[in-house]
Amino acid sequence: MNRNKQSISFLHPFSFGFYRKYGWETYVEFKRYKVPTAHLPSKKATPGTIRRGDPGLSTLKEVYSVYAERYNGTLVRDDARWENSVLVNGTSQRAVYYDEADVAQGYLLYEVKENKFTIKEIIYLNEEARQGLWTFIANHDSMIQEVTLQAPASDTLAFQLDNPRIQQEIVPYFMARIVSVEQFISQYPFASQDSPVQIVLQVEDTHAPWNEGVWQLNVAMNGTASIWKTSEPITDDQTIKVDIQALTAVLMGYRRPTEMARIGRIYGPEAAIKALEQAIPERETYLLDFF
Repeated sequence: MNRNKQSISFLHPFSFGFYRKYGWETYVEFKRYKVPTAHLPSKKATPGTIRRGDPGLSTLKEVYSVYAERYNGTLVRDDARWENSVLVNGTSQRAVYYDEADVAQGYLLYEVKENKFTIKEIIYLNEEARQGLWTFIANHDSMIQEVTLQAPASDTLAFQLDNPRIQQEIVPYFMARIVSVEQFISQYPFASQDSPVQIVLQVEDTHAPWNEGVWQLNVAMNGTASIWKTSEPITDDQTIKVDIQALTAVLMGYRRPTEMARIGRIYGPEAAIKALEQAIPERETYLLDFF
């Protein structure tokens, strides 16, 4: 992968422990719901409309693309991905929410079978679309006993229910691994800064020796960064020590540097860790696909 100039790798592990030995780390989890019909969100009138049937691939792609850009680690889907993987088993029924201007703002890929409303994807771009889609789901209450779906780990569905005592499960999902620290950092969109930031990273990566060593990271005010290995003497009070797994987790946005320092996954002076924290944008990770 390094020879092919791939800066990061993703995989679905048969064993998290096995792949951690080789530098991969968890980067995303999702929330799985099972909602009894009696607990469904209250039906609410919205100004838009729901249309069932095949909306056309372009409509789904447009809504998904806007939604996916909110997260780190989502997949850029080409037409082949949509046709051969997304729009297959369990997606025979489709519904799109359109606002008053007739612009698609959300969609459902689902199936109703054996008294279950199984949602493969529920995507909405605003609260109106969320309410419209859930009202559409609740309108099936006479023919179903429960609804199952998955959502981002931060999803607040239960809080928005009159009775939040529903089944919720947090599922660790995919793993990621930075293949090339130098290449990944050069592509990474850091947060804008009031002044340039300089951070020294001592990276441990026993299976990718090109990543091992002490790196000087410079983040410009506009969020662009450069990084290079340094042979200059560096003292412990200047250096953040991190293995490739922890570095991947924090740069993906799955965990924050101060949190990782608190649990002993990265080490370094408080000021340096705070600087790294401020340089990394706060963005949730999510992945709807499997591969």
